Amino acid sequence: MQSPSRPLEMFFLPFLSPSHMIPLAEMARLFAVGGHHVTIITTPSNASILQNSINKDITAGHQIALHVVPFPSKEVGLPDGLENFFSVTNLEAAGKLYHAMTLLRQNIEEFIDTRRPNCIVSDMFHPWTADVAVLLGIPRLVFQGVCMFAQSLKDAVRRPDSPHLKVQSDYDPFVIPGLPDPITMTRSQLPHYVRTQNGYTQLMEQWREAELKSYGVLVNNFYELESAYTEHYKKVMDHKIFHIGPAALIHRNAGDKVERGHRTVVGEQECLSWLSPKKPNSVLYVFFGSGCRFPDEQLMEIACGLEASGHQFIWVVLGKDDDEEEEEREKWLPEGFDEKINGRGMMVKGWAPQVLGIGMEVGVEDWNLWVNAGKKVIRRESIEKCVRRLMDDGDEGVVLMRQNAKELGEKARRAVEEGGSSHRNLTLLIEELKQLRDHKSDG
Repeated sequence: MQSPSRPLEMFFLPFLSPSHMIPLAEMARLFAVGGHHVTIITTPSNASILQNSINKDITAGHQIALHVVPFPSKEVGLPDGLENFFSVTNLEAAGKLYHAMTLLRQNIEEFIDTRRPNCIVSDMFHPWTADVAVLLGIPRLVFQGVCMFAQSLKDAVRRPDSPHLKVQSDYDPFVIPGLPDPITMTRSQLPHYVRTQNGYTQLMEQWREAELKSYGVLVNNFYELESAYTEHYKKVMDHKIFHIGPAALIHRNAGDKVERGHRTVVGEQECLSWLSPKKPNSVLYVFFGSGCRFPDEQLMEIACGLEASGHQFIWVVLGKDDDEEEEEREKWLPEGFDEKINGRGMMVKGWAPQVLGIGMEVGVEDWNLWVNAGKKVIRRESIEKCVRRLMDDGDEGVVLMRQNAKELGEKARRAVEEGGSSHRNLTLLIEELKQLRDHKSDG
């Protein structure tokens, strides 16, 4: 019988997008810090994003490595170096990138077959790894990139009796049955592939089938955040769920948090210098995530709303840079914007850290893909109203929101510490994977 203290060998296969790749890489680092042998499989450009963090772990003596597979740019008609959905601005390029990702299968499958790891941790966008894992007798864990609330919601609306199929209008509200809370939505807020049952729906079913074949789900948050929906989803899918996050808390200093993976366009000291004279709770951080690109008209409304609010802010704008011509700037920024917000606002054009807390709705009624986000423009008055409500003192709801955010932050820190829920889940998962490995060896 093999010694139970022998390290596991684990392969991690992330999706080609920062919002999925960086969290999964951080979770991989958790296993490496625990003494296990970790290999992250990715492509050349994406490997360069992760390399600095991996080098720090290697220097610290951890067994972690990147296995780089060639990216088939020419085969799908993409320029060299475009290997990440963060860089995609239209559906045609996104389709080519997804096709290229499917072509990676053969090289990756051969590598897995040669090395025969003890576990495969795969992003949901690689459903084929489920069949490979079954064939080789290796447990597969799936990383969804979203919380159990979102997963529960997605499963509810895929059912043939979902109420969205019965409403008369896209804007008629309905309650989604069977969830721990009464969640009200409209059909317009659902993805088009749910409403129209198109080809993307078939992909959703592939991902779900692959998840059902897996050993369990790996989640990058902590159990206390969504215990009701975790238990609900366990019953729906009848398999294991392991909350082992937030993995970003493995970064123990501000510099590491800033440089989590994708290179930032603003440095730690620049941010701290700007923030240091500000009063606590006086600066609003505005960022819609790496998967959201707004048209110029919506950016103009956001800029005007922030300016009119009178509050201090840091606004992260994707798809823009400091080298653009004045004529282009005028399409998405009001005249004199820089002068009006001088000292009060800071714009970051490009990637920025997004370890965030609590958000507030501004009135979005329609779902859109990231490349055409903001198709229905939210006007500046709504944005200004939202900012004022969030930042002005005296609103009991906002006071409670801030209190909840602070409490959740404290719970998150406790969860990843020794004895916390995420730490216990990580320990439990490692022991289960060792038992599976040793049972297979004995057999």
